[in-house]
Amino acid sequence: MNLQQLRYLVSAADTGSFSGAARREHVSQPVLSRALRGLERELGVEVFRREGRRVVVTDGGAAVVASARRVLDAVDELHATAARETERRDLVVTATPTNSTLFAPILSGFMDRHPHVHMRLSRAPDTSAVCAMVADRTADLGFCDVEAHEQFDELLHDPLWRADVVLVSPATSGFPPVVPRARLAELPLVLPTPESGRRGMIEGLVTDAGGRKPSAVLATDERAAWVTSTLDQVTVSDLDPPLEVEIGFVHRRDGLTAEGRAVIELARELAPPPGCHPL
Repeated sequence: MNLQQLRYLVSAADTGSFSGAARREHVSQPVLSRALRGLERELGVEVFRREGRRVVVTDGGAAVVASARRVLDAVDELHATAARETERRDLVVTATPTNSTLFAPILSGFMDRHPHVHMRLSRAPDTSAVCAMVADRTADLGFCDVEAHEQFDELLHDPLWRADVVLVSPATSGFPPVVPRARLAELPLVLPTPESGRRGMIEGLVTDAGGRKPSAVLATDERAAWVTSTLDQVTVSDLDPPLEVEIGFVHRRDGLTAEGRAVIELARELAPPPGCHPL
């Protein structure tokens, strides 16, 4: 006995003919007829009797058909449960291009620890977009700066690190260890793209410190390019007044999956990347 025979059995009972059941199951009638005769021999029960061109279920066969339906329903429920489990284990995390780089070690560690979970990292242009994707359920978790999440009442923030905002320059530039923010307006800078939230934040900090709006010789959201474009040998200078941004996760108030919680717990176990400090 196998599931295919049970499906043929139920189809024949539903359609009232072997030819109709064969069309429904996409097999030839001889194949279906042989399968049902073999099942009847195995069970020792005559399930169908012919009446002209049709077949009807015998009194003894009715119980067999009812049992077959229950078995097939149970198999369908098993598949549905497996599908729900697969969907539950799909995890989408969104981050800005800058924070995607900081998230990479978390992603790698999580995949090693939870190979059964399919995680997908989706990029968003800025922090507000990260929060919007989590709020509208396009993503399960957001990894971003904290400043924009308060616009979304349905989100909670799990802070992870404080990240220093610093000036990275060629080693030959001769910049001191601390550079006034206002002076950034005088320098040729590599900055995020004009439409990004981080670019607006930097411009606001410089103008608030008394400088004019800074200009960019290169605009890119790829964090690696911020450093590599300044040459191999670099100097890192702090800003005056000092500046830190808080980085962490955002998720919806109405629930966090076990997989999402595992990502946050793993992130807290890992050492922060250079320039970041645990909260």
